[in-house]
Amino acid sequence: MINAMLTKRVALLEEEMHSVKSMLSMQRWAMRALQKTRSKKLPRGLRVAIQEVAEGKIEGPFNSVDEFMAGLKS
Repeated sequence: MINAMLTKRVALLEEEMHSVKSMLSMQRWAMRALQKTRSKKLPRGLRVAIQEVAEGKIEGPFNSVDEFMAGLKS
């Protein structure tokens, strides 16, 4: 019983670690994109979106509608 609980918990922690790594990778990409395009004129919406990714103000990806709704409510 305990072994099954630990296995499930480890799987959840691995999923969470994967999502954190992917978010950090997106933040690094956004910072590089901002640095490369400082001299170029980008549409305001795109600049704001890239800045939000760089600051970590993103949610997801979500595996279900329930996760999405919980993310919206938090």
